[in-house]
Amino acid sequence: MTTAKIRPATPLDVEAIAELHSRVWQATYGGSVPQEFIDRAAARRVQMWTDVLAEPMGAPTWLAHRDGVAVGFAHAIAVGAGEVRPLELTSIYLDVAEQGRGTADNLMLMSIGDAPAFLHVWDANDRAIAFYRRHGFAADGEKGSFGPIGTIRMVR
Repeated sequence: MTTAKIRPATPLDVEAIAELHSRVWQATYGGSVPQEFIDRAAARRVQMWTDVLAEPMGAPTWLAHRDGVAVGFAHAIAVGAGEVRPLELTSIYLDVAEQGRGTADNLMLMSIGDAPAFLHVWDANDRAIAFYRRHGFAADGEKGSFGPIGTIRMVR
């Protein structure tokens, strides 16, 4: 079983990333949070990814694809002093059909390597929490929320 190919995303990938992001959110949160919340977030994604990918000095977004079809992406930013770690993994999303193929491991490697970092994850997403633990992250007790989604912070 081979992993997907990974490359830096470009502004030409906005639509593919926004669509994948929305599809994964629906698969992850659908039935657990209000559909209205999912739909509002989806409506803002094209503009959000347009802004992220248009930033000339911005951190790269890593796009995983199979035969030109987006199957995952990851994005991390340097947050600087005053945060619990210098890097924040702001997103890592993978199409459900791509899970278990090693692609998420490679996206993690491309986006943050083995650097000290932190992230926020849905507190009910046991699969994601286990994935982050395999990569050396541990919950530090910090809790938060993103709308109706309860989160925990994980650090390494």
